[in-house]
Amino acid sequence: MRRSPLYALLVAAGTLAFVAAVVWPASALVWQIATGWHEVSEVPWFGPRLYGLLWRGTWLSVSAVIACLAFSIPGVFAIGGMGPRAARSVTAMLAALLFCPPIVYVFGWDRVVPAMIEPHWRCIFIWATWAWPIPALIVGCALARQRHAFYEAARLDAPRTRVFLHVALPNLRAHLALSAVLLFVLFFNDYGVPATCGLTVLPTDLLGRATSSTNALDTIMPALPAIGVTMVALALVYYFWKRAPATEGSTVRASGRERFRWIFLIPVAMFLVTWAAPVAALSVKLTAHDVQNALETYSFEIPASIGVAVCAGAAVFVIALSTWQTPRLRKVMLIGAVIWGIVPGAVVGQSLIAAYDRTLLMPVYDHGAILVLAYVARFAWVGLAAAAALHDRTDKTLVELAAVEGATPAQRLWHVVLPVHGPMLAAASALVTALAVAELPVSTMIRPPGLNPISAIIIEKFHRFEYGLLIALCLVVVGVAVLAVLLLSWSAHRLADD
Repeated sequence: MRRSPLYALLVAAGTLAFVAAVVWPASALVWQIATGWHEVSEVPWFGPRLYGLLWRGTWLSVSAVIACLAFSIPGVFAIGGMGPRAARSVTAMLAALLFCPPIVYVFGWDRVVPAMIEPHWRCIFIWATWAWPIPALIVGCALARQRHAFYEAARLDAPRTRVFLHVALPNLRAHLALSAVLLFVLFFNDYGVPATCGLTVLPTDLLGRATSSTNALDTIMPALPAIGVTMVALALVYYFWKRAPATEGSTVRASGRERFRWIFLIPVAMFLVTWAAPVAALSVKLTAHDVQNALETYSFEIPASIGVAVCAGAAVFVIALSTWQTPRLRKVMLIGAVIWGIVPGAVVGQSLIAAYDRTLLMPVYDHGAILVLAYVARFAWVGLAAAAALHDRTDKTLVELAAVEGATPAQRLWHVVLPVHGPMLAAASALVTALAVAELPVSTMIRPPGLNPISAIIIEKFHRFEYGLLIALCLVVVGVAVLAVLLLSWSAHRLADD
């Protein structure tokens, strides 16, 4: 097999980016733990307060999961009953909800429902209205794949409720459990919503420890219970994902034009309530002076933050492509990226400081490159998961035929793989960009001289009650998310056409 220098360069670049963002910081963190036991702890590692925060985060997350599953029921039936083309349009709408950071909804709902001031219930409500598309998409798509069995049973004149309980629901239990555990992991490790609701949970406490204590162990050791809980949850995710039946069969489309319209209106109405309402509430309070003030005051920070996030998305794109011909390497990278992605952001920040706060690496530590590495460490799993999923959909016969004809790995990647799956990988990179712009814990800990991330500025404006600038900056983040959604929608249509 001929070796291509271009492909070798791609593999080297992707591997180097992953090592610089994940492997080297993780190694530096382990070394710091091994050599830091003699340092005097400034705050107690464990105790009633830590366990109380762990319990608060757990019951808040469980309550939000229950509310989110209940809120997603109409969306499940809507997605399960519409055709593939309408389902892609609905998916794009629901992605707009997920791509926008939840802190935007905190500020928006404060203006829609000002009387809802109880912090715990407000946190649960915002989590549920933000993340309900996750179970709606997972369970709704599973229901769509098995509706042929549902309708076959319904033809026997059985009551529809009984048919659903005894035919559809048993095959959806694994998907429901998968959705619930994914939501729990998402809520349990979230920093933004509890912090802006005035609640102290373990992620917010860890960030406070990281920014106030000089001993890294004061952050790492209290994070171990949270990491353990999350690892158990991820093991359950893998278990339920393996148990989820991959039901094959043609999706039964809605019969009749009127029924299709009514089904399609359900997720549209939910989208208007849960996304458009809080975003519109933010926009109503916005004035031209606020926009001008934000653009003039942060004329450097806004484009710089977006540029750093775009660089992180491009780096994840390169990492995903570099593993295309090496499934074992991709699996190892994916496992490491997932573990590093669920570690609290304060610990990730500590690891990057331990790795790059050195004389020889100051050119990285004192510039935007450190933020790029931080965002890659947090979200590399997005690109690697997309690459793993798309690799299974690649026409292996076409790739093998190109190899027989003498195509190099670079030529096969460029002429066979990228034309088909490039748009979806680009959409994954856009998702990384949207997530990086809104990333809070790492952006709060790591601030290169002269570069203040936009997400950290938003939190500062929140604490200073400068709501005009806060709203303008939030809408900038919304704009980045909308662009990512448009790219995702275009990529989904391209993938479906191919």
